[in-house]
Amino acid sequence: MSAHGLQDLHEPGSYYVTQPLLRSGYTRTREGLEIYDAVWGKCNIGNQPGDEILLELFDNPLVRRLASISQLTLDPSFETMPNVSDMSRWEHAWGSLALVRAMSKKAGIPKEDWLELELRTFLSDVGHTAFSHLGDWIFQGVGGPEDQHDMDLPDLLEAGGVNDILRKHGISPGDVISEDTNDWIECPQPGLNVDRVDYGTRQIKRCFNIGLAVTMATRTEAFQVDDRQRLVMTSEKRARSFAKAFALLSTEHFGEPVHRLQLLLMQELTKRVFVIDEPLSSNGMRGAGEYHPRDHMYTVDRDILAATTTVDPFSWAITEIMRDTGHSQRRIFTQIRNDELAHWFETNDPKFPVPGRGKTWSSRYHPGYASNVEIIPVDECADVSDFGKNPHTLDFELQPLKPRAVDPLFVDKSGDIVRLSDRDPSFAKTLVQQATISQTRYVARLLVAPDYKTILQDGINQNSVEWERLLDRPRMPKEKLNELLKNAAGRLTSRLVEIKDHRLDF
Repeated sequence: MSAHGLQDLHEPGSYYVTQPLLRSGYTRTREGLEIYDAVWGKCNIGNQPGDEILLELFDNPLVRRLASISQLTLDPSFETMPNVSDMSRWEHAWGSLALVRAMSKKAGIPKEDWLELELRTFLSDVGHTAFSHLGDWIFQGVGGPEDQHDMDLPDLLEAGGVNDILRKHGISPGDVISEDTNDWIECPQPGLNVDRVDYGTRQIKRCFNIGLAVTMATRTEAFQVDDRQRLVMTSEKRARSFAKAFALLSTEHFGEPVHRLQLLLMQELTKRVFVIDEPLSSNGMRGAGEYHPRDHMYTVDRDILAATTTVDPFSWAITEIMRDTGHSQRRIFTQIRNDELAHWFETNDPKFPVPGRGKTWSSRYHPGYASNVEIIPVDECADVSDFGKNPHTLDFELQPLKPRAVDPLFVDKSGDIVRLSDRDPSFAKTLVQQATISQTRYVARLLVAPDYKTILQDGINQNSVEWERLLDRPRMPKEKLNELLKNAAGRLTSRLVEIKDHRLDF
């Protein structure tokens, strides 16, 4: 047994997790790759048609950098939700592939068709920048389509050498990154697809202590592929439990107002790396002054964070505030909010939980937010009469993020495929309530000392002026971008540990 609670992958027998937050393990041998995924279990790669392509991708720098890119954006010290910062894009990519393989086998899909399905899901998120969707928000704005990484994907696969691997094996890149598909691999909301099921399940297991029903709804047995190539759930109870838990992810994490504030501050901190235009200590950010920030964002999280430690008052001040805010919000969630959400599940309360409001004894009298932050729901900033003028606060408008929810299809007792909201009117109301809460606008007021306010306001103003100038820089040549990717993939020793037989633990 390893120190992390995972049975040694070299030992025979079954493999199991003794704690739900354990990250996944990977053993690369000459024969293939053994994955023990903390959610979907064991997956062997090396004995199926096309597996040699997956093994080559395992060693590709563009792919390997995913191990040091947070799925959920924020650094552990900034995160508002406990237990989520160790969830990497690498774990999501390989976990999604493991789910595709399990579902394909279960559905009786011919093995020669597995590879295309696996590549479609595996490569879909390779285009993410450092801090995942942070790159989309910086270049498209908060509340936008969050698809900049999708638009850049073809060029990135070419520069990163992935297309060379595909072509070597007779695969056209366009066949595995095609858009406008509608099946169990990729489909629009509120349907289920592999991406939503994988990241939703991983985060639900990390975040919420809401009972056995949700546990049973986050296993492979809860899903199947129907004869119309749709991902459906195997019972109404499982569909309801998964969908309700998934709905909480938007309101309690992605779009929770203090989390929105942290994401906004993270954008300012990241922009600062480029705006100060000083010699930077991180290899990944050297020469940042020469090329478009978009290309440098294809480094890894740690390079950006290392560059923020320069002697700059704005970086120091914003980092300190984000750490304090994150620590307070994680404590509030652990001690108060998680019980509130468990109560909502257990009682089948028809009113969807609203951030910052509680009904249980532990949350009824707590503001629900860190003590240095005031959160005010608004229709527009003018609803706060002294917005931007209060001498004791730094004020921010918090725009809604892209909405996220699922309304699963499920197999009912008669064998029919039914949409959950069509069968359950109460869940249909839940979706409406969740959407309303997710799209709420807020004003966040940071309570700061006057000196801090001056430093922060001046830094944000400078970022605003200088950022547009930086966007006029030339894009990075292909060979330079390829070098950046290789350097990023080679500096993963703190997140990617190589030992005998190339076993990797994240």
